[in-house]
Amino acid sequence: MNIYDENGKMIDGNWPICKAIVNEYDKINPDEHYTICENTLKLLAAKYDVTYDDVRTTVELMSGLQL
Repeated sequence: MNIYDENGKMIDGNWPICKAIVNEYDKINPDEHYTICENTLKLLAAKYDVTYDDVRTTVELMSGLQL
C-alpha cells in the first residue's frame, strides 16, 4: 500500500495510518528527533504493510525532522 502519490502528496484517507506510524515510532524511539532509526522504519513498514520510503517520509514530516 502507498501512503503518498507519485507527486508526494498524501492520498486521501491515509491520515490515520500516518498518525499511527508516527506515534509508534515515537514510542519505540522516545526523544530521538535528530536522526532516523532505520531498523524501526523497516519494522513499521512490515507491520503496516506500506513501503519503507513512505514510512520514512511520514516520520520525517510528522516528527519535525524535515522542515
